[in-house]
Amino acid sequence: MRKLIAALAVAATLTGISGCGGNDDVDIAYVTMYVANTGKLELHREPDKNSEVITDLDAGTAVSYIKDSRNGFSEVAYNGDVGYVMATYLSRALPDGSEAKQPETSATVPMDDSGYYIPTNPVPSDIVSNETDAGIDGYIAAVIRPAYYDVENNIADYSEKQTENGSEWYKSDILYKRMINAGKGNSNLTRCYYYADNGGVRQLSFALMYDENYEYRLYFKDNKLIRWVTPEGGTYNKPESDTAKLLASMAVGEGGI
Repeated sequence: MRKLIAALAVAATLTGISGCGGNDDVDIAYVTMYVANTGKLELHREPDKNSEVITDLDAGTAVSYIKDSRNGFSEVAYNGDVGYVMATYLSRALPDGSEAKQPETSATVPMDDSGYYIPTNPVPSDIVSNETDAGIDGYIAAVIRPAYYDVENNIADYSEKQTENGSEWYKSDILYKRMINAGKGNSNLTRCYYYADNGGVRQLSFALMYDENYEYRLYFKDNKLIRWVTPEGGTYNKPESDTAKLLASMAVGEGGI
């Protein structure tokens, strides 16, 4: 329920999403991890051992790992709930040593045959900007949001060009938006990339990646990620998550000009 409410709230804050085309009925795939080295593990509402306990997880219980959190917790999804467990009690292998299995869902970021994120030799660390929080807020307000809303609210004023993987929108031969359809490239997400001028240089400014159930928002400056918003509505400046870096790397690769 928490994920559904958050997803609806995120969708309600952005107008013009339909301009990116229809969504495919696919689900996101997180890495499966297992409860290990303990008989029972508490799934907490917050990353705090004193917070509400949603349920107890037995040894061997499979959860969907989302990301590392604070206080030694990891954020996970289990049986429709999103909560937090102590990271030291999670393992990619079952307690009996057997190999972890990939959830039966569609991968939305590159994964290898065993279901783990493909490292990009390694996950790029320089994809994330060191902008200050205040600078990020100001840049998004002054540059990114106006460019996004102008193209989405006035899409009829732009010339659409069909491409092999989707569509592009131009005005006076200047690219303002690129859409890559779900299933094209390395992702089952629909990806929409938006462009703005930064110091007279045309560059990627915003990426919206989504399917029927989930949505990621990534904000860029100088082709570096300055902020990302997760499907659960979490907002992170200068994110350290491997998932954020992988999606940002894909966005710069597909959406760069």
